[in-house]
Amino acid sequence: MNEFVNPQHRGVNLPEGFKDLMDVLKAKDALSAATPIFALHSKRPAAVLERSTNGLSQVERFLNFFLNSKFEDSFLSFVLKSKHMFVLKRFEGILKVYASFGPGDLILEKTLREIFGELGAVPILNAFSPINGQNIYCFQVRILGTPVLEFVRKVLGAYGVSDTDPLSFLLRA
Repeated sequence: MNEFVNPQHRGVNLPEGFKDLMDVLKAKDALSAATPIFALHSKRPAAVLERSTNGLSQVERFLNFFLNSKFEDSFLSFVLKSKHMFVLKRFEGILKVYASFGPGDLILEKTLREIFGELGAVPILNAFSPINGQNIYCFQVRILGTPVLEFVRKVLGAYGVSDTDPLSFLLRA
């Protein structure tokens, strides 16, 4: 046996408060299905990617994780099948929203501007990505007083996401 390894101590890859893998598995079984594995960690978790076949039904759950995170610099990215980008980033009570559209997507651009206009938000950044040929808007929205779930559902609807479409979520909260 290696003289530098002490089997009585917690391994460096285990969450705080767990001495071996059995402790982690027991705790995981005790948690409800809605609690993700990253909630076991006391320190900041890595980003979690989850795919859902009925993506819109999971939006509220992921928004709750995102908005109730104890970390101020959290993000939630919706991975869309249309290769567009829709990302929420939270910092100091402000929600920065990144939304992309192609050069010929005039209807999508107009719809996004209208949705954000209802919140009184105007683009604070307009960029072009040479990697995928998409235009990217960044809007700044105050979190307090904003019906975030309704707003996110409208944006996803503008991207053509329906109740039965698969949707992936990338969350760091």
